[in-house]
Amino acid sequence: MSYQIDLTYRELEGSAYVSIFALTTFYTSALKSQFQRIGWLFSIFDSVESKLEMFGLRLENPEYAIEALKKYSELSDEDCEQLLKLKSVGNRFSFVWSRIDEYERKYALMMPFDGFDNFWPGFGAYQLGALQGVKPMLPNTRHIPAHYDELTKVPPI
Repeated sequence: MSYQIDLTYRELEGSAYVSIFALTTFYTSALKSQFQRIGWLFSIFDSVESKLEMFGLRLENPEYAIEALKKYSELSDEDCEQLLKLKSVGNRFSFVWSRIDEYERKYALMMPFDGFDNFWPGFGAYQLGALQGVKPMLPNTRHIPAHYDELTKVPPI
């Protein structure tokens, strides 16, 4: 486990405490891809927000999100602060896509989601559209483009 959401109900109030203490080892895409890692973090952030609203809880440590972004996203502190202010997936996607380098964008575009989790809703359609004219992604990873091996050489995290 790499994060924990604690919900506490008291007689007059409820609260939540969140800790993200490591990168996930369960979701390979978040380990291998900076782009997917940021999406994974936002899946946690959005889950916390949903639980806070659903149960009317107060978040005891609102700084957890900025701390996690700064620690795991590989973005500048300023970019992390700007990104956290964005609420729509589309705005987040555009912001992150413009901040990651060309290698990361290529890697994200070539990642086969039949074997990896995708933490960006709608990215599969974007990925297919961006790859038109290249070589179509096929569900069977044995048929991925020849240059995929170069794109998967990601430095260890």
